[in-house]
Amino acid sequence: IAMFGGSVFLFPHPVKELADFLKGHNIHINYDAAHVAGLIAGGMFQDPLREGVDTITMSTHKTLFGPQGGLVLAFEKYAEAIKKATFPGLTSSHHIHHMAAKAVAFAEALEFGKEYAAQTIKNAKVLASTLNDLGLKILGEKKGFTQSHQAVVNVLDYGDGGKIEADLEKANIIVNRQLIPGDIKAKRHYMHPGGIRLGTSEVTRLGMKESEMKQIASFIKNVIVDKKDAKDVAKQVAEFRKNYQKTQYCFDNKLGAYEYVKLR
Repeated sequence: IAMFGGSVFLFPHPVKELADFLKGHNIHINYDAAHVAGLIAGGMFQDPLREGVDTITMSTHKTLFGPQGGLVLAFEKYAEAIKKATFPGLTSSHHIHHMAAKAVAFAEALEFGKEYAAQTIKNAKVLASTLNDLGLKILGEKKGFTQSHQAVVNVLDYGDGGKIEADLEKANIIVNRQLIPGDIKAKRHYMHPGGIRLGTSEVTRLGMKESEMKQIASFIKNVIVDKKDAKDVAKQVAEFRKNYQKTQYCFDNKLGAYEYVKLR
């Protein structure tokens, strides 16, 4: 089996270029779309099944905004084998209480997915390029930094990814520590890698656009480069976020983004 995908997914993978070779050697091709499913659904990323993969595995709760769960997409000839492997082979339940929420999420992806995916990618590009202009080292500069919702920052000039992640969290900015090229060779531990990973999926869902990405980049620089007091930055971030409390790209944007819906 050949696997495409990754937790860092800045650019489309070379599926077209390798599919014929792999199939010529009777190798099954799977594409892990966990991080980019919403971008694919919106037609703004590569189209793996049409580019030659046999199956796609994906989550329903990252760029595709549903409850936690997973999906396997495939051509009909694999259907029975996948069904048997999934149940009773690997799982005992498909969590029926998730089904309605997933149906709504998929319907919203059909209705708003293209606009959402396009803005998410625009936001990631602006966030990455602004951070680069502010002096941070962003991976993928020669290719335009990113074609997805992610950006990756080399933070070795200022510490390690674990420390920077913690510093930013104190300032109300959530990122992931991230292994980057060179970390393994340098024997850096995955808890203290050379980079951090940023994503624009949630802030886009809250209605933020390019100008807001520039402000977010400034907040990040204040913490990483300028070493400003995290508590002061946290207050600024909280004030900034007051204007973005409603979910967008959805059927009902009147509810607060983090409010529970009362059914009765």
